Amino acid sequence: MENNNVLATVNGVEITEEVLNNTIERFPAEQKIFFDSEQGRKQLLDQMINVELINAYGSEKGVENDEFYRVQMEQAEKDIRFNATMNRLMQDISVSDADAKTKYDENPDEYKEPETIGAKHILVDDKAKADEIKAKLDNKEMTFAEAATEYSSCPSKENGGDLGTFGKGMMVAEFEEAAMASEVGTVTEPVETQFGFHIIEVYEKNEAQVKDFDEVKDSIKENLLQEKQMEKYNALINDLREQYFAKEEK
Repeated sequence: MENNNVLATVNGVEITEEVLNNTIERFPAEQKIFFDSEQGRKQLLDQMINVELINAYGSEKGVENDEFYRVQMEQAEKDIRFNATMNRLMQDISVSDADAKTKYDENPDEYKEPETIGAKHILVDDKAKADEIKAKLDNKEMTFAEAATEYSSCPSKENGGDLGTFGKGMMVAEFEEAAMASEVGTVTEPVETQFGFHIIEVYEKNEAQVKDFDEVKDSIKENLLQEKQMEKYNALINDLREQYFAKEEK
């Protein structure tokens, strides 16, 4: 079978296709993408060969008799035993969709999307220039996008002054206050901030709303699972302290 295909043999140790694939699966997603490519697989195989070469050299030199090796092996065994025990301890813990729905229904504020607005702006250095531009807009001499492209010092000028959508706390206070108070489709008087003078046009307002259950179900289940696991862990630790630790303190 392909998974049993031997890719390299180092001092009698075979590195198979299956071993390489399993190693790739243990990487985080962003690294896995690279190592699953032809170049990445070759690079990883070379690294694995190098590890086996060093291991073979270490065995030849009797590294197993070193104190450092002994201490590291003891710690590795403890870590493996801990992880295996935790896996057994947690394997029967689960969270149902019904559990998640109950959590969702009882805590709607936790899953609320905040109010957002969509706005364009024109940014200039002085008030007189801002007043001049505002007058042109009021007199319909040019569109907001045209004025932003011609006069604004903000990079958003390339998009007609469009800043996209944003919520509270994402803009400086004076800008946010004026934008939030503005009606859709109206152009504000010049607003001064630390960056200069802004003329703002709000084109969209989205009220705060609770996300649909299906949007947040998976994250709710993950959080509930972690909570249950931590509760079980803490309860066990308390029992084990009584059994193995507290007696030794007396």
